[in-house]
Amino acid sequence: DITADNDWGSMTWTAYDEGEQAWFRTGKISLKGNNHPAVFFQYYKEPGKDIKLEVYADLASKGKDVMFTQDFKDLHGEKGWQKVALYFSDDAKDAPYVILNFHYTAGETKVPVYLDDIDIREVYDADLASTMITPGAAVKCKPVEMNVTVSNRGRNAATDFYVNLYADGEKV
Repeated sequence: DITADNDWGSMTWTAYDEGEQAWFRTGKISLKGNNHPAVFFQYYKEPGKDIKLEVYADLASKGKDVMFTQDFKDLHGEKGWQKVALYFSDDAKDAPYVILNFHYTAGETKVPVYLDDIDIREVYDADLASTMITPGAAVKCKPVEMNVTVSNRGRNAATDFYVNLYADGEKV
């Protein structure tokens, strides 16, 4: 399986006829009360291929708000995962609900396309997230390697923060 976030899965589609289309649609999403709602996702880019990706929000069946279009023929560089961050419009925030649509159109056949790591959330000014890789076991008073990654999921640059690790309630 090809996956952007190493969780052993992604959405995939392959056209077997030119002109075929595929949609991935979410359920109804309310953005009410959010100031900076956004969608984050990754798609697998295949530069030079005759594939188009359009991402749009269906505004409670009252029109659509196109958020992103990408013609793979216009892409350059190496193939691989491409991260995308899109903020919802004021029209989307004011709608009773939105349905997010990922729409692929194939101009050629047998080119698999992949979509992964979809995250729809409010983007706060400050929002740090951490992940940690630890060994299966550790022995007290013996060195152990732990990898901690801190990601800034907020709108502003993160400064002056510390990572402290604790074992049995004590800082190590």
